[in-house]
Amino acid sequence: MARTTLLAVLILLPGFARASDVPIKRELHHVKLGCTLGRVRKTFPPTKEWIKVREPNGGLVRIDIDRESARSFSPDVEKMQLGFHWGLLAYLKVIYTKAHTKERPIDKVVTEYAVDYGEPRRDGEMYFWKDGSTVLRVSEAELPAAKGKGVELRTAIEVMNRSVFVRKADQ
Repeated sequence: MARTTLLAVLILLPGFARASDVPIKRELHHVKLGCTLGRVRKTFPPTKEWIKVREPNGGLVRIDIDRESARSFSPDVEKMQLGFHWGLLAYLKVIYTKAHTKERPIDKVVTEYAVDYGEPRRDGEMYFWKDGSTVLRVSEAELPAAKGKGVELRTAIEVMNRSVFVRKADQ
């Protein structure tokens, strides 16, 4: 009886929460889901006008930002892809540089997130975690090779509203 009571108390303590109960962090590189384009521009001042592309069927407004199009870009980041829905950030993908990918390959990143969020779900070489409102996905992104032939695989991390994830799965 005493063991059962002790176990129940330990489970209720915050430090013993299951990893899957931890809400997914909705921020990457100082950009948080739900922020406006103006806030993103303050964080990464543009050096040239960012091109907006609207997805068909009333989907997201997409903006790709690379090192040349923003002044204060993290040295580890090659490219960011943003998706806005009704003027608020609903999708964020960060693609890392070749050097950072060597330093933190996909398996290392997945292991680090698994400590916080538990065992990921897997779809091929894509790993993801979900909570009530957010999806975190880790995969490898294909970027054109530096010499113009073929592609290079880079570590990529995506964080998105769960409604965007459902919509992407339907496509």
